[in-house]
Amino acid sequence: MKIGVLTHFYKNKNYGGLLQAYALCRVINKLGYSCEQISYDYQNDTIGENKPYIYRKLNLVLRRVIKPLYYKLKNRRIETFISQRNTAIESFVGKEIPCSREIYTSENINKTLSKYDIFIVGSDQVWNPAWYRSVFHLAFVSDKSKVKMSYAASIGQSVLTNNELNSFKNDLAEFNAIGVREQKAVELLSSITKKPVVLTLDPTMLLSSDEWDDIATDRIINEAYIFCYILGNSNTQRNLVREFAEQNKIKIVTIPYLSGTCRECDIEFGDELLYNISPADFISLIKYADYIFTDSFHASLFSLIYKKELITFDQNKNSLYADSRILTLMDFFRSKDHFCDTEEKQTIEYITSLKKIKYIEDNTELLELKSKSMDFIINTLKNIY
Repeated sequence: MKIGVLTHFYKNKNYGGLLQAYALCRVINKLGYSCEQISYDYQNDTIGENKPYIYRKLNLVLRRVIKPLYYKLKNRRIETFISQRNTAIESFVGKEIPCSREIYTSENINKTLSKYDIFIVGSDQVWNPAWYRSVFHLAFVSDKSKVKMSYAASIGQSVLTNNELNSFKNDLAEFNAIGVREQKAVELLSSITKKPVVLTLDPTMLLSSDEWDDIATDRIINEAYIFCYILGNSNTQRNLVREFAEQNKIKIVTIPYLSGTCRECDIEFGDELLYNISPADFISLIKYADYIFTDSFHASLFSLIYKKELITFDQNKNSLYADSRILTLMDFFRSKDHFCDTEEKQTIEYITSLKKIKYIEDNTELLELKSKSMDFIINTLKNIY
């Protein structure tokens, strides 16, 4: 019996996306199954397959031609930095993440039906309607003898339109088991299916800090530091980190966000900017930091795993689409006050007034959810075969 996982893995340069892909395969393989990531080229597949044809074609031209050309002309000077990061990430992927050799798109993904008995979609924002792809909804799995399940699939937002709900209703009709990452997703999807919708932890949380130490690199910065990893472009948040660093006389270490370019807000921010960083280095930078400031879900998650002093910002200022992933995560660790998602909270007065996060060794709620998440995987696979 072979298991194929579909998530944001192939060509992914996002640390969290790759680490959750690593974690789910490690957990399932430890149970005695044969599990690997399916190398699905989602970045070059059409976004929004439920959108009009002309929309999809224009979107494709924008992503494949116009944006790369624009970034290349504007940012020749950072090509070396991007290359360094890509090399570090690709080395980690080749060493740590089991995956299919063949590369798939929506045009040939049905070939996987002869190779895998079970298809798992998740984790990460594979079900975010803004990035809809039918492959992540397992629409291609037409063989009734094959198993379709999700694990910690994320919708990434707090509301769905009626059309989106109807789309989920149709797509999930033949799923054998549904596991999602946010409580809000449980509520939304439970309204359109009679199948149990189970809240499951992000797969990175199924591994202990000791298990993450197995792949984390040695300490990189040999002095006290703030690790800052901000994906958004807010100068307000960066200025707040600067002010906090000045008050505490501590250096700021950053990983600039590279997505075809490097923004001015990143180039001008931080005392030490790191580019040649792998996912294993990313874990190390969090593990040894004195403080973490971030708007990243997985940077927040690893900070909490390693029991660090954490401040998390919100990337999305639209309250209707608040990041329910982070809200759920911070709630697990009883640290909602450290989620600075409003202007009132993004001040030095508020940050310095916060008490340290009280980490509980036997966090009953979290331990129960971890057990429930493992049971979801074990029982689903056991009951099917």
